[in-house]
Amino acid sequence: LVRSAGRVVGYDELLREVWGYDYTAGSQETIKSCVKRLRWKIEPDPAQPRYLVTVRGVGYRWAIPSTSARFQLETK
Repeated sequence: LVRSAGRVVGYDELLREVWGYDYTAGSQETIKSCVKRLRWKIEPDPAQPRYLVTVRGVGYRWAIPSTSARFQLETK
C-alpha cells in the first residue's frame, strides 16, 4: 500500500502481492482482519483511520500524510 500511496489497491491485488494467491471466497475477511491489526499499530485513532483508508467495496488506499503526521507515524 505504501508503494502505491494515494492509489486505491483492490482486495485481489493485495492478496496477490502480499500473500501470493488469487482472490477466493473469504479472502476479503482475511484482509480486513490484517488491516484491523495494522490500524491498531499505526493509527492514532484506529476507529477514525487517517493513513490506511478503506474504499468501500473496492480495497484500501494509503493516504499520504503531511510531514508532521509522517513524523508521528515514524516515531510511533
